[in-house]
Amino acid sequence: FPLVFPPEAVQTLLDAYERTETPEAPRRVALRECIDRLPERTREILTLRYEQDLSGDTIAIRLGSTVDAIHQTLSRTRSALADCIRRRMIFHVQSES
Repeated sequence: FPLVFPPEAVQTLLDAYERTETPEAPRRVALRECIDRLPERTREILTLRYEQDLSGDTIAIRLGSTVDAIHQTLSRTRSALADCIRRRMIFHVQSES
């Protein structure tokens, strides 16, 4: 049986959610901005690996690449993202001062 709530109860829950919803964490915003700046193919590899949970072998086959190239791309990308996030967080802290 689906639960049915009166409209007032639904509105009360929505109001409570809006009051407690916090803005997105600066680190997550920085990550999103850094990912947006990556080349399309790199973003595709990240999506296949981390959103679709595919293995390096599967990604290599799908993209017509080698497993080593995929692993190297992921390693370099993680490093580049960490640097980008670090820079953006420093800028964020300085801009708040």
